[in-house]
This record gives sequence, C-alpha cells and structure tokens, in this order.
Amino acid sequence: MGRAPRFDADTLLDAARELLLTRGPAGLTVQGVVTALGAPSGSVYYRFANRDLLAAEVWLRAVERFQAGLTAAVAAPDPLDAAVRSALHVLEWSRANRADASVLMLYRPRDLLPDGWPTAVRPRNEEQLAAVSTYLSQLSTRSGTDPLRVRFAVIDVPYAAVRPALLRGRAPEPELDDLVEATVRTTLAHPTTTTQEEP
Repeated sequence: MGRAPRFDADTLLDAARELLLTRGPAGLTVQGVVTALGAPSGSVYYRFANRDLLAAEVWLRAVERFQAGLTAAVAAPDPLDAAVRSALHVLEWSRANRADASVLMLYRPRDLLPDGWPTAVRPRNEEQLAAVSTYLSQLSTRSGTDPLRVRFAVIDVPYAAVRPALLRGRAPEPELDDLVEATVRTTLAHPTTTTQEEP
C-alpha cells in the first residue's frame, strides 16, 4: 500500500486560504503556499496547475461546504420556517467555519479571479449559482412572496449580520440570531407578490 501524500488537496487549500485572509488576493500565490508549508512546488502544481485554479478552488470549496448545510434548512415543510432556518444557517456556519465564511463574506470571485473563472472549474461555479437561484425561486413560490423580498430576508439580512464580526476577525455574536430571525419573520410574514406597473 502506498503512503498517503504528505500534502493533500485540503492541506494546500487551507494554506492558500490563510494567505488570502492574511495578505489579501495578491498574497495568494503558488509560491506562497510552497513557502508556508515547506512543500515541494511539484506537490502544489500537481493538484493546481496555476495560481488561478488554486484561488478558484479555495472559493469553490467554501461554497460547497456552506451549501451542504442548507439541505436541512430547505427541507423544512413550512416555508417561513425554511427561510428562518436558512438565514440562521449563515450565522451558525460562520461561527463553526470562520475561515471559510471570511472568504465568502469578505471577498467576491472577481477579487480572487480578475480575469474570470478558469475554464476547468467554471461549470462548478455555474452549478453553485444555479442552486442558489433554484432555492430562492422555490422558496418564493412556496411562500407566495416577492423574490426580491425573499432574497433580502435569507441572504442580505444574515450576510449583513455576520460581516462586521468577520471583518474584525471574530465569530458573529450569538445575540444576532434572535435579531435575524425576527427580521426574517417580519419580512416574510405577509406574502406579497410584486406586480409590474403598466408603462
């Protein structure tokens, strides 16, 4: 049986993530990972052919980890409860996964990838975006609520709640949970559908 690699993909991505959070996007480089871990450059390039693929994988892995936890929230039979649980998942996941949460809350893909998504991983990004759009659409339909209102309640509100703490390098305060839940319930308590006005 062969030996497990000393520097597996997650180890390399953890090091890249740390460089991003401490030095910013410009500091996330293949050489930076090599230096931080004392790894042979071949170990990095074997898994990530270039800096953009490395940066893309840091982002995609964080999104995949976050979206995996939404499954239980989406499964709630009552649409208002599903919305509340989805919003609270942002806070709970950010506390348990502060480094990945900081990547998603403090940066945008264009910050990491100014030239756009590498072709090899673009489908994964598109699948992740489609999953969010599908979820929001389904929640809007189930609740009979304007999609813009749903997005505000389950994305804008919890994201705004966690971002200040993450900027300070801290976990979001537990007291935020009640505030976020109250805001979501108030926002979505009375279903509304936006109608377009005649031109």
